[in-house]
Amino acid sequence: MIISDDRDPKIYITLKVICGLILLYFGIHEIRQMKQIQSVREHFSEIWNWTDLLLIVTYFMMVVFDHL
Repeated sequence: MIISDDRDPKIYITLKVICGLILLYFGIHEIRQMKQIQSVREHFSEIWNWTDLLLIVTYFMMVVFDHL
């Protein structure tokens, strides 16, 4: 079965770049927070930091699987 992709490549690439930049921003933000606390265990003692990490990982996986 052949699936056609009717998305406009310019819009598709533009949105992927924007989403990639947002993902990069959140990743850098999380790394900076971990460096400020200087303890990974203390950083992940709060549930919000786990949700941030989960958001970053799942979105990254979604971007990768979208290209397969």
